[in-house]
Amino acid sequence: MSEIRERFKHLLPESATPAETLKAMAQAKAEVVSSEWEDFPGKNLEGTASFSTRQGEVAIGEIRHRPAEGDKELDSVEVWVGGPAAGPPAWRLINPPTLVPDPTGEVVLADEGPDGRTTIRRYREDPLGAVAEFIATNQGRSEGA
Repeated sequence: MSEIRERFKHLLPESATPAETLKAMAQAKAEVVSSEWEDFPGKNLEGTASFSTRQGEVAIGEIRHRPAEGDKELDSVEVWVGGPAAGPPAWRLINPPTLVPDPTGEVVLADEGPDGRTTIRRYREDPLGAVAEFIATNQGRSEGA
């Protein structure tokens, strides 16, 4: 089991309610995504990184962890696209994705459909790739567009 999944797994028994679990997971995911961004070696001299996704190319200029401001809010990451951070972020992702579909991935999830059939999906852990995939799926538009 990877370090990221191990970290998430340890959060679950500590939380007494689903709301506490969601809050802990959102915080851990935001911390993981922003930490991965800080250490990402694929940035150019301006600090921008390009990602190839199934939906096309995505350029991410900055990712920052935004801690919750009170009990009724969840941690998030703010994402600037296209180039270095300037102005407001294009995206604010609450409970950001950390998995990317991958037919050879080691994360296996099974879903049972209404007809009783089970669908198996495979993923790999790639927090930055997952954020880029999300942005590409939305054709790079900001959440306000």
